[in-house]
Amino acid sequence: MSGDVELGPAEPVEREVAEPKRAPARVSPAWLLGIGVAGALLALQALAAAATDPADRLDFNWFRALALPLLAGYGAAATPLILASGTRALRRLAPSLPGGEAEAEREVAALGAGRRRRWLVGAAIGVSIPLVLGGLLAGRTDRVFAGIPIDLYFLVAAVSFWSVAAHVIQLVVDVGRRLRRVARERVVVDLFHLERLRPFGAFGLQQAGVLLGGFAVAFALLSTPDAEQAWLMRLETIAGVPLLFPLMALSLLAALVAFLAPMRVIRRRVQGEKAVVLARVGAQLGPHWEETAELERDAKTLGLPGLLALRAQIGQLGEWPIDDGMKRRFGLYLLLPLFSLLLKAVVEQFIGTLVS
Repeated sequence: MSGDVELGPAEPVEREVAEPKRAPARVSPAWLLGIGVAGALLALQALAAAATDPADRLDFNWFRALALPLLAGYGAAATPLILASGTRALRRLAPSLPGGEAEAEREVAALGAGRRRRWLVGAAIGVSIPLVLGGLLAGRTDRVFAGIPIDLYFLVAAVSFWSVAAHVIQLVVDVGRRLRRVARERVVVDLFHLERLRPFGAFGLQQAGVLLGGFAVAFALLSTPDAEQAWLMRLETIAGVPLLFPLMALSLLAALVAFLAPMRVIRRRVQGEKAVVLARVGAQLGPHWEETAELERDAKTLGLPGLLALRAQIGQLGEWPIDDGMKRRFGLYLLLPLFSLLLKAVVEQFIGTLVS
């Protein structure tokens, strides 16, 4: 009784303290990091343009000016978002892990492993791709070696973008691999509480959202004036397809893999558990009873109608750790590139109307 009296007034006090903390709307640190990276590259571009002799300056192009800073900034923001989604998924899975919260925290701590390796590989890729692509462009390499500031800036921006992009892809792979290992080896599957496994679906959805968001940003950049004149848009593969499109297709494929991979592992676990339980129920419906006390007790308790109902119920249980809300959100994420293309069409129509 006294305990109840003491707990009663404590709740309003906690709410009064918590409410002011939720009041101010704050920008996520991840997005602040992304804005900072994009802003730094844009400022460096302005300084490089100012330091470049007017005769050596490139014609201004919105796509060329914005693409690398915005995409590099988005990649920088994506890194903490991906880590946060993996951390959140593991902690929400604690009730399904044999070691509970302690095991979940150990898995969370392990997410930071490999950070140095990811950045080293990312830096190597970030340097290699601009050098290879630069070698395909007549005159661009010569301008870099000549020390023209604006070309040196574009080299720095390209290295930054590809380094961040390679790091993000590695991070998605590493975090996804850890979630798959947890799904395959550690999670305890309860067929009648599959909602406990939805963190796998939420994790995949968040990864797909991050990658498709970058995909949408790339398409939105195509709506900028003179985007077709940018060097990346003019590069073509051997088949004559602009290089930008296979790169975007790879991003979409990576988003689909990030969404499905952790769920496919846990789905196989669920299918295996269902098969085992259905086999046990089927044994009770057969002419011979297994000599186990548990199954005999279930048979006597449920009876034939109950066993038939149980078999039907288990057979109808879902296997994917997602709900209808997650399906709708993923469908909306897939529409992001389409919205970006529609933006391009609207902008082009608007510019055409102004010119005419």
